[in-house]
Amino acid sequence: MPLDGFRTSGDCQLLVPRASCAQGCAAGSVCVGSDLCAPQPNAVNVGTLHVEGLGTKPLELTPTSPTNLTYQAVPTLPPSACVEGDAVTARAATFSLAGKCVGALALTTAVPVPVTSGHATHLAWTPPGHAGISRVAIVLEISHHGGYKGEIDCDVADTGAFDIPEPLVTSLVALGRAGYPTVKVVRTSSATAPEAPGVRLEIVSRAEVAVDTGIISCGNDATPGCPAGTTCQLDYTCR
Repeated sequence: MPLDGFRTSGDCQLLVPRASCAQGCAAGSVCVGSDLCAPQPNAVNVGTLHVEGLGTKPLELTPTSPTNLTYQAVPTLPPSACVEGDAVTARAATFSLAGKCVGALALTTAVPVPVTSGHATHLAWTPPGHAGISRVAIVLEISHHGGYKGEIDCDVADTGAFDIPEPLVTSLVALGRAGYPTVKVVRTSSATAPEAPGVRLEIVSRAEVAVDTGIISCGNDATPGCPAGTTCQLDYTCR
């Protein structure tokens, strides 16, 4: 869904859904702004992709099919396919990329993470073993099951902890809450190709955990029923 920046604070932005295209867009194009269409980006076949640094031997990857231009290692790589700080390279006929492996990220904040109007949201995670290799992306979205209202996106230094600013948290809560809200935290090492600046290599370790916005979630077989006097709503909340 296209998003617009609504409010910024430090390394974070509150993003809200962009206005739609009332007349729709022609085949092969997408809505990128209020009544503004643009050509749909297309996947590009770069031929054989030579990858080193993942697993025990070099990988020679080709597109899954002529019409599905994705690259998949077979068999699937293990969760820890590289050693933190080691080089990971990817090379095709027209570009080459050289990045660094990241260490596994695990949240150390107690779960569910409190998300409360009037307060910053504190997050803590295992710090990296090698400084300067990675950054951390945070996505806090609390209305998904009730009709998407917005999200907070942060791009922060990988120090092991960060507080999502209170003004943005308060604004996000005011937009609306729904059942089963979550926060995503992603450690990323990235590299671009000098020959093709639009080509990017990202090596990531991610975690997604529940947050507590004060609502009671329902509608999941693993979740107890709603308290007496309330029922489960379409947005998966008890009211």
